Amino acid sequence: MNRMFSFKVKEQDRQGWGGIAVITAGQLLCIPALMVGGILGEGLSLGGAIFSTAVGGLMLLFCAGFTGMQSSASGLPAIVICAEGLGVRGARCIPAGLITITSAGWFGVQAAICGASFSVMAADVLGIAVPAWGATIFWGLVMGFSALYGYRGLRHLYYVMAPVLFFVLVFTVIRVVFFSEAGPALSVWRPVKPLSYVTAVSLVVGDWAMGAFTVGDYCRYAKKPGDAVLGVFIGLIFALPAVFLGGALLRIAAGNADITVILSRMGFPAVSLIFLIFASWSLNMMNAYSGGIAVSVLLGLPKKRLKLGTLLTGITGTALGAAGILPRFTDFLSLLSSFVPPLIGVLAGVKIASILGRGENAGDILIHEKSAEEDISMRSGFHVPGIVAYALGVFTAWITTSAVPFFIPPLNGIITAALVYIVLKKLLLPAASR
Repeated sequence: MNRMFSFKVKEQDRQGWGGIAVITAGQLLCIPALMVGGILGEGLSLGGAIFSTAVGGLMLLFCAGFTGMQSSASGLPAIVICAEGLGVRGARCIPAGLITITSAGWFGVQAAICGASFSVMAADVLGIAVPAWGATIFWGLVMGFSALYGYRGLRHLYYVMAPVLFFVLVFTVIRVVFFSEAGPALSVWRPVKPLSYVTAVSLVVGDWAMGAFTVGDYCRYAKKPGDAVLGVFIGLIFALPAVFLGGALLRIAAGNADITVILSRMGFPAVSLIFLIFASWSLNMMNAYSGGIAVSVLLGLPKKRLKLGTLLTGITGTALGAAGILPRFTDFLSLLSSFVPPLIGVLAGVKIASILGRGENAGDILIHEKSAEEDISMRSGFHVPGIVAYALGVFTAWITTSAVPFFIPPLNGIITAALVYIVLKKLLLPAASR
């Protein structure tokens, strides 16, 4: 059996939608998303921020819901399903390679942020001098090792972290808006750096566009596709408005969307530290888990070696974070992360082409397996239609971000990849059948 199929979740290990909901929410309730909310607050009216969050949230729900459905139906992570459209080698080189690099990189960034802040707060609150690099190593290892327990372990930790993050955020927003002198600023607020609605929606979508693909890593545990969609929906419906509108309200009322700074000013430094640690931890557990899957697929390792891939991601990210070199590469990591959403377009193209009867070319199936919900076909080597569709999707997303700004760049890339794949399959199928 192809080793990629070893990642298929057994029926007895399937779960309901609850774990999916808390994992989705836990990833969104983070400081970077609050910063995006702050940008919305700077550039839009409160009504405009609500509108942009709602539209961006619907787009993310569509993308993440689709990916989650595919993973739940097959029991496989999204990287493995990509072998349908990209070929086995294509899946190893493109999604697995991208997510291996970005997961380790972002793990290191979050570990370094957590370590530096912990070092400062330990000195201020506890009077203990802790070097930033030492705190980075400690928390990086804690976050990395916690991901070794797999989906069940992640689910239990997120059941604790997600509610804590949500309620601390809601408490802080209510305290600032209704019980402080800063609250009245809302009634006289005027945007200081006006944003277009298209730009605002792009920021919302771009913040979690990579997550809308890696959602398949845990949605594969859903009992049925409907549970995957429901879990993603509930996670988004609670976390998305809280984090983006919460960031906007804090920026307008308090002049800063960084909740850790605001909590410290309010006299709650310990709560600020807990929020920082939990927010970084919740992001990094999924970075390590998704990175572990990516490393395993990249190296051709079976599922039983998943912990090794997870450990490599966590240790590599921790080392990079402690070395202090990642701030120089955050733009590069952001660029690589923007290459992930068009993969959703390839998955959509495969599904639509299959429905239209354009799914398989003669002689290109390596292995074929039937799951409870659908068949999965992996093509050997590199599957040209998928590779070309993905490349054009990435190009479209990039060109509409920089050179010719248009609509929502991540969505542009997804739509382009899907359409190109369908067209190429229609053109190539007759030739392959002769």
